Amino acid sequence: MIHYYTYYSVGGYKDMLLGDHSMTDCECTYYLPMLPVMEAESDEKNDESLKSKVAELKKLPQIKIASSDDHIGLPSVAISLTTKGCYRLIYSHLEGDKYAIILHDVNNGSLDNAGRQIPFLVMFMSDSAEDVSRMDKLATYLAANMKTASKTLGEFFKYDSNFNGLRFELAKMNEWLDSVLKHEMIQLMHVSGKSLDICGEKERIILMVIRDGMTKQGALGILSIDKSAGVVINEADMLPDDDADAAAQRKKAWMEMRKKKIIKILAVGGSCLAAALLIYGITRWAK
Repeated sequence: MIHYYTYYSVGGYKDMLLGDHSMTDCECTYYLPMLPVMEAESDEKNDESLKSKVAELKKLPQIKIASSDDHIGLPSVAISLTTKGCYRLIYSHLEGDKYAIILHDVNNGSLDNAGRQIPFLVMFMSDSAEDVSRMDKLATYLAANMKTASKTLGEFFKYDSNFNGLRFELAKMNEWLDSVLKHEMIQLMHVSGKSLDICGEKERIILMVIRDGMTKQGALGILSIDKSAGVVINEADMLPDDDADAAAQRKKAWMEMRKKKIIKILAVGGSCLAAALLIYGITRWAK
């Protein structure tokens, strides 16, 4: 089963369990922070109208909030991963048959008092061996389509003025996930043209897309978890499927960098002709 989590700000950031892929009969789930206040007020005032409203709100499927006593199914390593900002996306084994994919920098247009976007993360956690191939496909899709995926996932989080709380569009999330999983496995491409195979494996960070300016060793040091590293790639070194302009710019930048390295290395040895031929080959590949 694949479960949906977020680290979302409603009166401060909170770890939330939004629902799971099996909840096909549920349209939305809700986080209603004012419900306890309304319930206390209805009891204090013995207000039957307010009591009736509270009773109706309690019937809504609730988003679960993590606490010190209830980690809402999250292993400690998953909670640790959500607090680290060195990566844009990570796909890692957690423990047992549990794997997680975490995508940072999702937003839904919410702004703080200074008019800045309030970013949040979305986590997909699987808990059975049968889910690993699906998690491979989902992680690859998200890494290759981070711009589109971030926008789409953000649209599933709404402030509902009718209930004065957060509404999560669970049915739409399930529909989106089904659409991703039914397609053929895509390939994650490095700017060099090399494809990167993503395959779930225990005791391993399978894929980590690190932020620009971050090094592999720096990111692994920040994570500080006892797992080997698979594919660790800088975001600028990937060719996105959903942004042709960004892909072209990254490809061009890589080609220029390779030209400079080849000229420096071969010029030292006096092989200018060889350098010219290699540059020609890189240019031909880039076209």
